[in-house]
Amino acid sequence: MIITGDIHSFAAGYAKEDYDDPSNEPPNAVGVCFVGGSVTSSNLYEIARLGQSPSGPAVRSPARLEDALRISNPHYEFFDSSTHGYNVMELTERELVCTMKYVRTIREPQENPRADTLARFRVPAGRPEIQRLSP
Repeated sequence: MIITGDIHSFAAGYAKEDYDDPSNEPPNAVGVCFVGGSVTSSNLYEIARLGQSPSGPAVRSPARLEDALRISNPHYEFFDSSTHGYNVMELTERELVCTMKYVRTIREPQENPRADTLARFRVPAGRPEIQRLSP
């Protein structure tokens, strides 16, 4: 199990023995990885847009960035760089549940801030298997 926030975007994917092998199943899949979003730092989409020319950005939307990342990283089951937030990890003897929470804005103060669920995932104990749950 790997939990990180290095790219300031939300992701769920597999740690693999061989990343040239497209299989996300054992024995190639040796673990799972969850990446938490950011609450205050720029996410990957915002970083990619820094310094873009006025004639038009190379990265036109979060969806285009996400599509490109999934194509070049087939071990990702989920990727989202359209928002900001954090992950809540619930661990029991039977499973791990990762709930990705997002906030509506980080640009202006909120009188009653709240976080909504972006995505939820379950990992059964002892198996490198990501199961998507409904939010």
